[in-house]
Amino acid sequence: MKQRIRNFCRTIRFKMLIILLAFLMVYVVTVSYFLYDTLQSTQSKILSPYQDMLDLYVEQLENSLEDIDSWMRNFSGDFDVNMMAIQDEKTDRYTLTKYQVRYDIHRNRPGYSTLDAVYVYDKRNESLMMIPDDCDHFEPLVYDFWNEGGWESEGWTVIGEEGKYALFRQYIVNNSVYIMVFVDLNKISEELREIALGNHMDWNICTGEKVLCGTEQFSASKSIFSRSHTLEKSFRNIDMTFHFLVNIRELWRKNIYSVLFLTVSLLVLFVVGWTLAFYTIRRRLLMPLDLLIKGMQNFDGDEKPEKLVPSGRIEGEMAFAIDTFNDMVSQIWNDRILIYEEKLENQKLVIQNLHSQIDPHFFSNTLNLIYNLIAINRNDVAKKALILLSSYYRFMCNLDRKLISLKKEIDFICNYLEIMKLRFPEKLDIQLSFDETLGKLKIPPMLLQPLVENSIKYGFVNRSQLFHLTLSARTEDGAAVLSVEDSGKGFPEEFRGTFDQNHTFEVPDNPESDNHVGLRNIYQRLLMYYGEDASLKIDWNGEWSRVEIKIRDWEKYAL
Repeated sequence: MKQRIRNFCRTIRFKMLIILLAFLMVYVVTVSYFLYDTLQSTQSKILSPYQDMLDLYVEQLENSLEDIDSWMRNFSGDFDVNMMAIQDEKTDRYTLTKYQVRYDIHRNRPGYSTLDAVYVYDKRNESLMMIPDDCDHFEPLVYDFWNEGGWESEGWTVIGEEGKYALFRQYIVNNSVYIMVFVDLNKISEELREIALGNHMDWNICTGEKVLCGTEQFSASKSIFSRSHTLEKSFRNIDMTFHFLVNIRELWRKNIYSVLFLTVSLLVLFVVGWTLAFYTIRRRLLMPLDLLIKGMQNFDGDEKPEKLVPSGRIEGEMAFAIDTFNDMVSQIWNDRILIYEEKLENQKLVIQNLHSQIDPHFFSNTLNLIYNLIAINRNDVAKKALILLSSYYRFMCNLDRKLISLKKEIDFICNYLEIMKLRFPEKLDIQLSFDETLGKLKIPPMLLQPLVENSIKYGFVNRSQLFHLTLSARTEDGAAVLSVEDSGKGFPEEFRGTFDQNHTFEVPDNPESDNHVGLRNIYQRLLMYYGEDASLKIDWNGEWSRVEIKIRDWEKYAL
């Protein structure tokens, strides 16, 4: 136990932790003192103009709604409107009266900029007149509102659904004629958004506890220690509230001297501390990593490389990586000698080809990933990547000419996928479905891994979109079904179908230009080990590519 503690104290993680704790203590003490004093004196001064701005906007909007209300109340008593309500809707005089009402609304509506639309509805013949003509998108909202018993509603009301909210007000001329006015909340929310974003604030519009639109749900408090503060303004006669979320960090900008003093102090501390930290990291971590990457870049396989020997003291993780690299290069070199010097029968040649398929680009990209992780002090993730990479190549280097268990193959693939997820964070959606009873199934090594690797290599083309990949191993009617499914571009028509002893791949005239040699190798190895019990199915439905391996009567091939 003591030895394990001593070993941990020698790691870079422990040293970086000590540095972080030291800076954190200085930061907490300094920031706590200046933060409390500054926010205490400036919070009310900063929030007051924002509240006044919100109050003024709501007041202007309320005045505009009152002006509309006043106009429409007078208009509902207009002679033409009342004549329309009592005239026979089948007469020409009724039609002329409707046109006169339409003209009066068109003439007066531009004077009320907040108003978006006016509807005149005659219940007797279900006639609906819209001003302007292109505002028919409010009609479904009205019918939904009426169906819920809103015929007798008074005052302004918020109606609609997500993305289609509006302020609605109806005026009853008599029991058959209704006048309805609409104010589109999308337009109001756009104005509110411009005001909020112009002042670097979040915002929303609520009715009761329901958020109609905005940038986020609010949970700010009024404490000076909170990171944000909510300003709100409710309407007098409408169940609607506007919110602004003010970032308390704005307070620092108003007390420039305190901020400047704190910034300079912290800057000096950080420069001195991180200069020492960078020197230590560079000496004990980055320089050995540079040596490792250069060794990898110089290794082309044509000449036996020299063993990497770091200069000076290095950390245990990097020593492990360099030793692993030396062992791996030595093993690759020995495997290359075996491949070029021995002429094996068909079964042995297939296995040796798997050794030769070690992808230097994959290794290079992974090492560059580790380098970047260490450079940004994500040492835990870097160590995880090193362990995954070591396990990956240890499996590759220890391949023999025997069958292995499906569980070992799945574990190996999982290491590969974990590395790819570190390379492309939040871009790969990996789903694994593994029936544990199939873990003892004997398969040729590297049977499924090329399918997974090709899915990412050729299917994951658009790096801006999420790539889905599903690896499945299940039993079905006494057969083992192993499948790899992805959202890639799919296979050409000639490579789709079920391939077995009765339906084989056609060998191209020019094998050197064959882009599907991996699929051919998998097909040939299936026939070699399982004969008529195995089949390979390739399919693409326009959205998903799927390669399925079926081994019938799988239990006789179990370990």
